[in-house]
Amino acid sequence: MNKISGVILTKNNERTIADCVRSLSFLIDKLIIIDDFSNDATLDIIKAEYPNAKIQQRKLNRFDEQRNYGISLTNTPWVLMIDSDEIISAELAQAIKNELESKNIDAYWSIRMNRFFSVYLKENFIDRPILFKNDLKFSHPVHETILINKNRLKKLDGNLSHENWISIEKNIEKLDKYSGLIAKKWLEQQRNYGNITLFLLAIILPIRYFFICFFKKGFYKAGFFNGLFYSLFEASYWLAVIFKYREAIKKDKTI
Repeated sequence: MNKISGVILTKNNERTIADCVRSLSFLIDKLIIIDDFSNDATLDIIKAEYPNAKIQQRKLNRFDEQRNYGISLTNTPWVLMIDSDEIISAELAQAIKNELESKNIDAYWSIRMNRFFSVYLKENFIDRPILFKNDLKFSHPVHETILINKNRLKKLDGNLSHENWISIEKNIEKLDKYSGLIAKKWLEQQRNYGNITLFLLAIILPIRYFFICFFKKGFYKAGFFNGLFYSLFEASYWLAVIFKYREAIKKDKTI
């Protein structure tokens, strides 16, 4: 079997990091942790679960840069990269063990099962493969992706459990971080949005995303009112993006 480096991005996730590390530990030859200066028990748990883990602390400014930094520290042909709130299922682990002898595949992806309250919702997330050759690179500051020939990308059996539901307070922190990254991306792309355009976007984007969350992502499956209110919460993400972009333009500063 080809050698694999495991890479995990972490920040204050003592809640799930033990299960995360255990789920990939027997698949990898080395473990690299890229930590955004956790101040809880995350790193202590990692050291207990995988004493030989290489831990590098690095401020997260862009997710693509953070992932590419992790890749740069590997010296194996393959990289298995997941986040600290993701857990590899037994079926997915077996699929990884079975698949690496293929000569025509550069990257593999898996279905993610996102936890929403007590329900797991299926998400096909092809753009961010979890297993890939170490010469590939990510792009985009958030919702990062690897540009690759789709013919050299393969789906693995099994799934990746995404334990992303914590609390409204924690999800507000996540919304704040992600909206800032998207606003920064708009600035880097030199989008020239005026007040009228931003006003229209502030109406259109939240409404559009509300329906995507409630129907396409299936938030209603967690209960009508759970889905309704949380879809509204998720839709507010785009208002935060617009407000941060407008503030940065007016103050002529980066976020």
